[in-house]
Amino acid sequence: MAGIYVHIPFCKTRCDYCDFYSTTLGERLAGIYVEKACGEMRLRRDYLGGAHVNGVYFGGGTPTRLSIPMLGRLCDCIYDNFEVDKDAEITVEANPDDLCDEYVSGLCNLPFNRVSMGVQSFNDALLAGIHRRHSAAQAEEAFERLRGAGIGNISIDLIYGLPGETVEQWEADVAKAVELHPEHISAYALTYESGTPLYKRLQAGEIAEADEELYLLMYGFLTDKLRQAGYEHYEISNFALVGRRAVLNSSYWKGEPYIGIGPGAHSYDGTVRRCNIPDVERYVAAQGDVPHETESLNAGIRYDEMVMTRLRTCDGLDTGEVERVFGKERYEYLMSNAAPAIKRGLLEEYELDGRHIEMYEKVMNIFDAVGLGAFTVVGIDTAVLAGYGRYHFLIIFLGVITGVGGGLLRDIMAGETPYILKKHVYACASITGAVLYAYLQDYMNNDVAMLIGAGSVILIRILAVKYHISLPNLKGEN
Repeated sequence: MAGIYVHIPFCKTRCDYCDFYSTTLGERLAGIYVEKACGEMRLRRDYLGGAHVNGVYFGGGTPTRLSIPMLGRLCDCIYDNFEVDKDAEITVEANPDDLCDEYVSGLCNLPFNRVSMGVQSFNDALLAGIHRRHSAAQAEEAFERLRGAGIGNISIDLIYGLPGETVEQWEADVAKAVELHPEHISAYALTYESGTPLYKRLQAGEIAEADEELYLLMYGFLTDKLRQAGYEHYEISNFALVGRRAVLNSSYWKGEPYIGIGPGAHSYDGTVRRCNIPDVERYVAAQGDVPHETESLNAGIRYDEMVMTRLRTCDGLDTGEVERVFGKERYEYLMSNAAPAIKRGLLEEYELDGRHIEMYEKVMNIFDAVGLGAFTVVGIDTAVLAGYGRYHFLIIFLGVITGVGGGLLRDIMAGETPYILKKHVYACASITGAVLYAYLQDYMNNDVAMLIGAGSVILIRILAVKYHISLPNLKGEN
Protein backbone atom coordinates (compact mmCIF):
# COMPACT_ATOMS: atom_id res chain seq x y z
CA MET A 1 0.00 0.00 0.00
CA ALA A 2 1.02 3.64 -0.42
CA GLY A 3 -0.03 7.13 0.62
CA ILE A 4 -0.40 10.63 -0.79
CA TYR A 5 0.18 13.88 1.10
CA VAL A 6 -0.83 17.22 -0.43
CA HIS A 7 0.58 20.31 1.25
CA ILE A 8 -1.62 23.40 1.07
CA PRO A 9 0.73 26.16 2.24
CA PHE A 10 -1.81 28.96 2.74
CA CYS A 11 -2.96 30.44 6.04
CA LYS A 12 -5.10 33.47 6.85
CA THR A 13 -2.75 34.26 9.74
CA ARG A 14 0.24 32.43 11.23
CA CYS A 15 -0.07 30.78 14.65
CA ASP A 16 2.69 31.81 17.05
CA TYR A 17 4.00 28.27 17.67
CA CYS A 18 3.92 26.87 14.12
CA ASP A 19 7.09 26.23 12.10
CA PHE A 20 5.48 24.24 9.26
CA TYR A 21 5.92 25.93 5.93
CA SER A 22 3.04 28.29 5.18
CA THR A 23 2.36 31.72 3.72
CA THR A 24 -0.41 34.32 3.81
CA LEU A 25 -0.22 34.82 0.01
CA GLY A 26 -3.18 32.54 -0.66
CA GLU A 27 -5.43 35.11 -2.30
CA ARG A 28 -2.78 35.88 -4.93
CA LEU A 29 -1.30 32.41 -5.52
CA ALA A 30 -3.96 29.82 -4.66
CA GLY A 31 -5.29 29.30 -8.17
CA ILE A 32 -1.81 29.12 -9.72
CA TYR A 33 -0.68 26.76 -6.98
CA VAL A 34 -3.55 24.33 -7.59
CA GLU A 35 -2.70 24.04 -11.29
CA LYS A 36 1.01 23.58 -10.51
CA ALA A 37 0.21 20.86 -7.95
CA CYS A 38 -1.87 19.07 -10.57
CA GLY A 39 1.09 19.36 -12.92
CA GLU A 40 3.38 17.82 -10.31
CA MET A 41 0.98 14.89 -9.92
CA ARG A 42 0.97 14.27 -13.66
CA LEU A 43 4.75 14.49 -13.86
CA ARG A 44 5.29 12.11 -10.93
CA ARG A 45 2.39 9.73 -11.49
CA ASP A 46 4.77 6.75 -11.68
CA TYR A 47 6.53 7.58 -8.40
CA LEU A 48 4.53 4.99 -6.42
CA GLY A 49 5.06 2.32 -9.09
CA GLY A 50 1.35 1.64 -9.47
CA ALA A 51 0.91 0.77 -5.79
CA HIS A 52 -2.62 1.05 -4.44
CA VAL A 53 -3.21 4.14 -2.31
CA ASN A 54 -5.15 3.62 0.91
CA GLY A 55 -4.56 7.02 2.51
CA VAL A 56 -4.69 10.59 1.18
CA TYR A 57 -4.09 13.57 3.44
CA PHE A 58 -4.51 17.29 2.67
CA GLY A 59 -2.40 19.15 5.24
CA GLY A 60 -0.91 22.57 5.64
CA GLY A 61 -0.94 25.38 6.22
CA THR A 62 -4.70 25.42 6.15
CA PRO A 63 -6.28 23.40 3.32
CA THR A 64 -9.68 24.95 4.04
CA ARG A 65 -8.32 28.30 2.84
CA LEU A 66 -8.84 26.88 -0.66
CA SER A 67 -12.28 27.12 -2.22
CA ILE A 68 -14.36 23.97 -2.65
CA PRO A 69 -13.82 23.98 -6.45
CA MET A 70 -10.04 24.19 -5.90
CA LEU A 71 -10.08 21.24 -3.50
CA GLY A 72 -12.24 19.39 -5.99
CA ARG A 73 -9.73 20.03 -8.75
CA LEU A 74 -6.92 18.55 -6.63
CA CYS A 75 -9.04 15.51 -5.75
CA ASP A 76 -9.83 14.88 -9.41
CA CYS A 77 -6.12 15.01 -10.29
CA ILE A 78 -5.29 12.51 -7.55
CA TYR A 79 -7.85 10.02 -8.83
CA ASP A 80 -6.77 10.61 -12.45
CA ASN A 81 -3.08 9.90 -11.78
CA PHE A 82 -2.91 7.37 -8.93
CA GLU A 83 -4.53 4.05 -8.03
CA VAL A 84 -6.71 5.14 -5.10
CA ASP A 85 -8.66 2.36 -3.39
CA LYS A 86 -12.42 2.85 -3.31
CA ASP A 87 -12.40 2.62 0.50
CA ALA A 88 -9.28 4.79 0.99
CA GLU A 89 -9.22 7.24 3.88
CA ILE A 90 -9.30 10.79 2.41
CA THR A 91 -8.55 13.42 5.07
CA VAL A 92 -8.62 17.20 4.97
CA GLU A 93 -7.23 19.38 7.76
CA ALA A 94 -9.53 22.22 8.73
CA ASN A 95 -9.57 25.31 10.88
CA PRO A 96 -12.80 25.55 12.93
CA ASP A 97 -13.74 29.06 11.78
CA ASP A 98 -13.57 28.01 8.11
CA LEU A 99 -16.25 25.36 8.60
CA CYS A 100 -19.44 27.29 7.92
CA ASP A 101 -22.56 25.46 6.72
CA GLU A 102 -21.85 26.15 3.05
CA TYR A 103 -18.23 24.99 3.25
CA VAL A 104 -19.08 21.80 5.14
CA SER A 105 -21.77 21.01 2.58
CA GLY A 106 -19.17 21.46 -0.16
CA LEU A 107 -16.72 19.11 1.57
CA CYS A 108 -19.42 16.45 1.72
CA ASN A 109 -19.72 16.59 -2.08
CA LEU A 110 -16.01 15.79 -2.46
CA PRO A 111 -14.26 12.44 -1.73
CA PHE A 112 -13.29 13.50 1.82
CA ASN A 113 -14.47 10.99 4.43
CA ARG A 114 -12.39 12.27 7.34
CA VAL A 115 -11.78 15.77 8.76
CA SER A 116 -8.87 16.61 11.06
CA MET A 117 -9.64 19.79 12.98
CA GLY A 118 -6.99 21.90 14.70
CA VAL A 119 -8.68 22.73 17.99
CA GLN A 120 -5.53 22.96 20.20
CA SER A 121 -7.57 24.08 23.24
CA PHE A 122 -11.13 24.75 24.37
CA ASN A 123 -9.96 27.71 26.47
CA ASP A 124 -10.30 31.13 24.80
CA ALA A 125 -7.49 32.74 26.82
CA LEU A 126 -5.04 29.97 25.91
CA LEU A 127 -6.07 30.14 22.24
CA ALA A 128 -5.49 33.89 22.18
CA GLY A 129 -2.08 33.36 23.77
CA ILE A 130 -0.88 31.37 20.74
CA HIS A 131 -2.67 33.53 18.17
CA ARG A 132 -5.28 30.99 17.08
CA ARG A 133 -8.05 32.73 15.16
CA HIS A 134 -10.98 30.61 16.36
CA SER A 135 -12.75 30.52 19.71
CA ALA A 136 -13.68 27.53 21.86
CA ALA A 137 -17.34 28.01 20.91
CA GLN A 138 -16.46 28.00 17.20
CA ALA A 139 -14.56 24.73 17.63
CA GLU A 140 -17.55 23.03 19.27
CA GLU A 141 -19.96 24.46 16.69
CA ALA A 142 -17.73 23.28 13.81
CA PHE A 143 -17.54 19.79 15.30
CA GLU A 144 -21.33 19.55 15.62
CA ARG A 145 -21.75 20.96 12.10
CA LEU A 146 -19.51 18.22 10.69
CA ARG A 147 -21.44 15.58 12.61
CA GLY A 148 -24.75 16.97 11.44
CA ALA A 149 -23.55 16.85 7.83
CA GLY A 150 -22.76 13.15 8.12
CA ILE A 151 -18.96 13.22 8.62
CA GLY A 152 -18.48 10.05 10.63
CA ASN A 153 -14.72 10.21 11.10
CA ILE A 154 -13.40 13.32 12.84
CA SER A 155 -9.99 13.87 14.43
CA ILE A 156 -9.10 16.77 16.68
CA ASP A 157 -5.65 18.10 17.63
CA LEU A 158 -4.85 19.32 21.13
CA ILE A 159 -1.69 20.93 22.56
CA TYR A 160 -0.63 20.77 26.21
CA GLY A 161 1.95 22.83 28.05
CA LEU A 162 0.70 26.11 26.54
CA PRO A 163 2.07 29.32 28.12
CA GLY A 164 0.47 29.74 31.52
CA GLU A 165 -1.67 26.61 31.21
CA THR A 166 -2.62 24.89 34.46
CA VAL A 167 -3.33 21.22 35.08
CA GLU A 168 -6.97 22.11 35.71
CA GLN A 169 -7.27 23.84 32.33
CA TRP A 170 -5.74 20.83 30.58
CA GLU A 171 -8.06 18.45 32.40
CA ALA A 172 -11.01 20.57 31.21
CA ASP A 173 -9.73 20.39 27.60
CA VAL A 174 -9.42 16.61 27.74
CA ALA A 175 -12.85 16.29 29.35
CA LYS A 176 -14.42 18.39 26.58
CA ALA A 177 -12.69 16.27 23.92
CA VAL A 178 -14.05 13.09 25.52
CA GLU A 179 -17.51 14.65 25.67
CA LEU A 180 -17.46 15.40 21.93
CA HIS A 181 -16.18 11.85 21.33
CA PRO A 182 -14.30 12.21 18.02
CA GLU A 183 -13.00 9.06 16.40
CA HIS A 184 -9.39 10.22 16.76
CA ILE A 185 -7.43 12.55 19.05
CA SER A 186 -3.85 13.76 18.56
CA ALA A 187 -2.26 15.50 21.54
CA TYR A 188 1.17 17.12 21.40
CA ALA A 189 3.44 18.75 23.94
CA LEU A 190 4.10 22.36 22.94
CA THR A 191 7.53 22.87 21.41
CA TYR A 192 9.27 26.21 21.04
CA GLU A 193 10.65 26.15 17.51
CA SER A 194 13.46 28.51 16.57
CA GLY A 195 12.26 31.55 14.62
CA THR A 196 8.62 31.38 15.66
CA PRO A 197 6.95 34.32 17.50
CA LEU A 198 6.43 32.09 20.55
CA TYR A 199 10.14 31.23 20.63
CA LYS A 200 11.03 34.92 20.47
CA ARG A 201 8.69 35.68 23.36
CA LEU A 202 10.34 32.89 25.35
CA GLN A 203 13.80 34.31 24.66
CA ALA A 204 12.62 37.78 25.68
CA GLY A 205 11.39 36.43 29.02
CA GLU A 206 7.75 37.30 28.29
CA ILE A 207 6.60 33.71 28.85
CA ALA A 208 8.00 30.65 30.59
CA GLU A 209 8.10 27.08 29.38
CA ALA A 210 6.36 24.39 31.40
CA ASP A 211 8.74 22.12 33.29
CA GLU A 212 9.11 18.40 32.74
CA GLU A 213 7.03 17.46 35.77
CA LEU A 214 4.05 19.44 34.46
CA TYR A 215 4.33 17.87 31.01
CA LEU A 216 4.47 14.38 32.49
CA LEU A 217 1.48 15.10 34.75
CA MET A 218 -0.57 16.40 31.82
CA TYR A 219 0.45 13.50 29.59
CA GLY A 220 -0.36 10.97 32.28
CA PHE A 221 -3.83 12.43 32.79
CA LEU A 222 -4.41 12.41 29.03
CA THR A 223 -3.50 8.74 28.57
CA ASP A 224 -5.51 7.60 31.59
CA LYS A 225 -8.62 9.60 30.69
CA LEU A 226 -8.66 8.56 27.04
CA ARG A 227 -8.08 4.91 27.86
CA GLN A 228 -11.05 5.02 30.24
CA ALA A 229 -13.12 6.58 27.44
CA GLY A 230 -12.37 3.68 25.09
CA TYR A 231 -9.53 5.13 23.02
CA GLU A 232 -6.59 3.00 21.93
CA HIS A 233 -3.22 4.64 22.64
CA TYR A 234 -1.68 3.41 19.41
CA GLU A 235 1.21 5.88 19.05
CA ILE A 236 2.96 8.20 21.48
CA SER A 237 0.81 11.21 20.58
CA ASN A 238 -2.20 9.54 18.95
CA PHE A 239 -5.38 7.92 20.25
CA ALA A 240 -8.20 6.29 18.29
CA LEU A 241 -11.44 4.43 18.72
CA VAL A 242 -11.35 0.86 17.44
CA GLY A 243 -10.65 0.77 13.71
CA ARG A 244 -10.02 4.51 13.45
CA ARG A 245 -6.23 4.81 13.44
CA ALA A 246 -4.96 7.50 11.04
CA VAL A 247 -4.13 5.63 7.83
CA LEU A 248 -1.49 7.90 6.28
CA ASN A 249 0.36 8.54 9.55
CA SER A 250 0.35 4.81 10.24
CA SER A 251 1.95 4.23 6.84
CA TYR A 252 4.78 6.61 7.80
CA TRP A 253 5.49 4.60 10.95
CA LYS A 254 5.39 1.34 8.99
CA GLY A 255 7.90 2.63 6.42
CA GLU A 256 5.48 2.38 3.50
CA PRO A 257 6.05 4.55 0.39
CA TYR A 258 4.26 7.85 0.00
CA ILE A 259 4.37 10.83 -2.33
CA GLY A 260 4.24 14.43 -1.16
CA ILE A 261 2.80 17.10 -3.45
CA GLY A 262 3.37 20.84 -2.96
CA PRO A 263 6.12 23.09 -1.54
CA GLY A 264 7.69 21.61 1.60
CA ALA A 265 6.11 18.17 1.06
CA HIS A 266 8.19 15.02 1.62
CA SER A 267 8.17 11.77 -0.37
CA TYR A 268 9.69 8.35 0.29
CA ASP A 269 10.01 5.39 -2.08
CA GLY A 270 11.66 2.92 0.31
CA THR A 271 15.27 3.96 -0.21
CA VAL A 272 15.29 7.66 -1.18
CA ARG A 273 13.66 10.54 0.67
CA ARG A 274 12.70 13.62 -1.33
CA CYS A 275 11.76 17.08 0.00
CA ASN A 276 10.23 19.77 -2.17
CA ILE A 277 11.79 23.17 -1.45
CA PRO A 278 9.46 25.10 0.91
CA ASP A 279 8.92 28.15 -1.28
CA VAL A 280 5.55 28.51 -3.02
CA GLU A 281 6.73 31.25 -5.37
CA ARG A 282 9.61 29.10 -6.64
CA TYR A 283 7.21 26.17 -6.79
CA VAL A 284 4.67 27.85 -9.08
CA ALA A 285 7.41 29.41 -11.24
CA ALA A 286 9.25 26.13 -11.88
CA GLN A 287 9.42 24.67 -15.37
CA GLY A 288 9.17 20.89 -15.38
CA ASP A 289 9.81 19.24 -12.04
CA VAL A 290 9.54 21.46 -8.97
CA PRO A 291 12.63 22.44 -6.92
CA HIS A 292 13.52 19.63 -4.54
CA GLU A 293 16.31 17.84 -2.67
CA THR A 294 16.88 14.12 -2.25
CA GLU A 295 18.62 11.93 0.31
CA SER A 296 19.57 8.29 -0.26
CA LEU A 297 19.18 6.21 2.91
CA ASN A 298 21.71 3.46 3.50
CA ALA A 299 20.85 0.26 5.36
CA GLY A 300 22.08 1.65 8.69
CA ILE A 301 19.84 4.71 8.51
CA ARG A 302 16.83 2.66 7.40
CA TYR A 303 17.41 0.23 10.28
CA ASP A 304 17.60 3.05 12.84
CA GLU A 305 14.44 4.64 11.44
CA MET A 306 12.58 1.35 11.51
CA VAL A 307 13.45 0.76 15.15
CA MET A 308 12.70 4.35 16.17
CA THR A 309 9.34 4.68 14.39
CA ARG A 310 8.01 1.21 15.21
CA LEU A 311 8.76 1.57 18.92
CA ARG A 312 6.64 4.74 18.94
CA THR A 313 3.59 2.58 18.31
CA CYS A 314 1.71 0.05 20.41
CA ASP A 315 2.32 -2.59 17.73
CA GLY A 316 6.03 -2.43 18.41
CA LEU A 317 8.83 -3.70 16.22
CA ASP A 318 8.42 -6.85 14.13
CA THR A 319 11.77 -8.52 14.75
CA GLY A 320 11.09 -11.01 11.98
CA GLU A 321 10.81 -8.13 9.55
CA VAL A 322 14.17 -6.82 10.77
CA GLU A 323 15.70 -10.17 9.86
CA ARG A 324 13.96 -10.32 6.47
CA VAL A 325 14.96 -6.77 5.49
CA PHE A 326 18.41 -6.41 7.06
CA GLY A 327 19.64 -9.98 7.49
CA LYS A 328 20.39 -12.39 10.33
CA GLU A 329 23.45 -10.53 11.60
CA ARG A 330 21.47 -7.30 12.17
CA TYR A 331 18.64 -9.27 13.77
CA GLU A 332 21.02 -10.94 16.22
CA TYR A 333 22.59 -7.57 16.99
CA LEU A 334 19.12 -6.16 17.69
CA MET A 335 18.07 -8.97 20.01
CA SER A 336 21.40 -8.91 21.84
CA ASN A 337 21.00 -5.19 22.55
CA ALA A 338 17.33 -5.59 23.42
CA ALA A 339 17.89 -8.35 26.00
CA PRO A 340 18.88 -6.09 28.96
CA ALA A 341 15.89 -3.79 28.32
CA ILE A 342 13.52 -6.76 28.11
CA LYS A 343 14.93 -8.08 31.38
CA ARG A 344 14.25 -4.75 33.10
CA GLY A 345 10.75 -4.45 31.66
CA LEU A 346 11.54 -1.46 29.45
CA LEU A 347 10.70 -3.59 26.42
CA GLU A 348 8.31 -6.53 26.14
CA GLU A 349 8.35 -9.51 23.80
CA TYR A 350 5.13 -10.92 22.37
CA GLU A 351 3.94 -12.98 19.41
CA LEU A 352 1.17 -11.82 17.06
CA ASP A 353 1.57 -13.03 13.48
CA GLY A 354 5.30 -12.98 14.13
CA ARG A 355 7.83 -11.94 16.75
CA HIS A 356 7.57 -8.43 18.16
CA ILE A 357 9.06 -6.24 20.83
CA GLU A 358 7.25 -3.19 22.15
CA MET A 359 8.04 -0.40 24.55
CA TYR A 360 6.57 -0.35 28.02
CA GLU A 361 4.04 2.51 28.24
CA LYS A 362 5.81 4.35 31.05
CA VAL A 363 8.90 4.46 28.85
CA MET A 364 6.70 5.82 26.04
CA ASN A 365 5.72 8.64 28.36
CA ILE A 366 9.38 9.53 28.94
CA PHE A 367 10.01 9.32 25.19
CA ASP A 368 7.28 11.90 24.59
CA ALA A 369 8.13 14.26 27.43
CA VAL A 370 11.92 14.23 27.23
CA GLY A 371 12.15 13.85 23.47
CA LEU A 372 13.21 11.26 20.91
CA GLY A 373 16.08 13.50 19.87
CA ALA A 374 17.73 13.06 23.26
CA PHE A 375 17.58 9.29 22.93
CA THR A 376 18.89 9.06 19.37
CA VAL A 377 22.14 10.95 19.88
CA VAL A 378 24.05 7.69 19.43
CA GLY A 379 21.32 5.76 17.61
CA ILE A 380 18.15 4.24 18.97
CA ASP A 381 19.61 0.74 18.82
CA THR A 382 22.44 1.43 21.27
CA ALA A 383 20.50 3.76 23.56
CA VAL A 384 16.92 2.60 24.06
CA LEU A 385 17.34 -1.04 23.11
CA ALA A 386 20.41 -1.40 25.26
CA GLY A 387 18.23 -0.38 28.17
CA TYR A 388 21.07 1.93 29.13
CA GLY A 389 22.84 -1.22 30.35
CA ARG A 390 26.40 -1.34 31.59
CA TYR A 391 27.77 -2.71 28.31
CA HIS A 392 26.71 0.49 26.55
CA PHE A 393 27.22 2.99 29.36
CA LEU A 394 30.44 4.42 27.95
CA ILE A 395 29.07 4.54 24.39
CA ILE A 396 25.94 6.41 25.53
CA PHE A 397 27.92 8.81 27.71
CA LEU A 398 30.35 9.65 24.93
CA GLY A 399 27.45 9.92 22.47
CA VAL A 400 25.61 12.37 24.70
CA ILE A 401 28.71 14.51 25.19
CA THR A 402 29.45 14.43 21.45
CA GLY A 403 25.85 15.17 20.52
CA VAL A 404 25.48 18.01 23.00
CA GLY A 405 28.87 19.45 22.07
CA GLY A 406 28.12 19.29 18.36
CA GLY A 407 24.70 20.82 18.90
CA LEU A 408 26.15 23.65 20.95
CA LEU A 409 28.75 24.39 18.28
CA ARG A 410 26.06 24.48 15.60
CA ASP A 411 23.83 26.72 17.72
CA ILE A 412 26.66 29.11 18.58
CA MET A 413 27.44 29.48 14.88
CA ALA A 414 23.73 30.13 14.24
CA GLY A 415 23.68 32.82 16.92
CA GLU A 416 21.10 30.98 19.04
CA THR A 417 23.24 30.13 22.06
CA PRO A 418 21.14 31.52 24.96
CA TYR A 419 18.06 29.32 24.57
CA ILE A 420 19.53 26.31 22.80
CA LEU A 421 22.19 26.00 25.50
CA LYS A 422 19.45 25.57 28.06
CA LYS A 423 17.83 22.82 26.02
CA HIS A 424 21.08 20.88 25.68
CA VAL A 425 21.86 21.19 29.39
CA TYR A 426 18.44 19.87 30.24
CA ALA A 427 18.76 16.98 27.79
CA CYS A 428 22.10 16.10 29.37
CA ALA A 429 20.55 16.18 32.85
CA SER A 430 17.66 13.93 31.87
CA ILE A 431 19.81 11.40 30.03
CA THR A 432 22.40 11.31 32.82
CA GLY A 433 19.67 10.48 35.34
CA ALA A 434 18.21 7.74 33.12
CA VAL A 435 21.63 6.21 32.44
CA LEU A 436 22.63 6.16 36.11
CA TYR A 437 19.31 4.71 37.22
CA ALA A 438 19.31 1.82 34.73
CA TYR A 439 23.04 1.14 35.14
CA LEU A 440 22.89 0.98 38.93
CA GLN A 441 19.87 -1.35 38.91
CA ASP A 442 22.24 -4.25 38.32
CA TYR A 443 24.20 -3.49 41.49
CA MET A 444 21.76 -2.23 44.13
CA ASN A 445 18.16 -1.93 45.28
CA ASN A 446 15.86 -0.43 42.62
CA ASP A 447 14.64 2.39 44.88
CA VAL A 448 18.18 3.42 45.76
CA ALA A 449 19.16 3.44 42.08
CA MET A 450 16.12 5.58 41.31
CA LEU A 451 17.03 8.07 44.04
CA ILE A 452 20.58 8.39 42.73
CA GLY A 453 19.34 8.88 39.17
CA ALA A 454 16.84 11.54 40.23
CA GLY A 455 19.45 13.16 42.42
CA SER A 456 21.84 13.53 39.49
CA VAL A 457 19.17 15.39 37.50
CA ILE A 458 18.49 17.71 40.43
CA LEU A 459 22.22 18.32 40.96
CA ILE A 460 22.73 19.33 37.33
CA ARG A 461 19.73 21.65 37.64
CA ILE A 462 21.13 23.27 40.77
CA LEU A 463 24.51 23.81 39.16
CA ALA A 464 22.87 25.27 36.08
CA VAL A 465 20.73 27.63 38.13
CA LYS A 466 23.81 28.67 40.09
CA TYR A 467 25.38 29.73 36.80
CA HIS A 468 22.20 31.51 35.70
CA ILE A 469 20.93 28.94 33.22
CA SER A 470 17.28 28.00 33.75
CA LEU A 471 16.36 24.55 32.54
CA PRO A 472 13.23 24.20 30.38
CA ASN A 473 12.18 20.84 29.00
CA LEU A 474 13.49 19.31 25.79
CA LYS A 475 10.56 17.68 24.03
CA GLY A 476 10.02 15.54 20.97
CA GLU A 477 7.94 15.89 17.94
CA ASN A 478 5.16 15.87 16.69
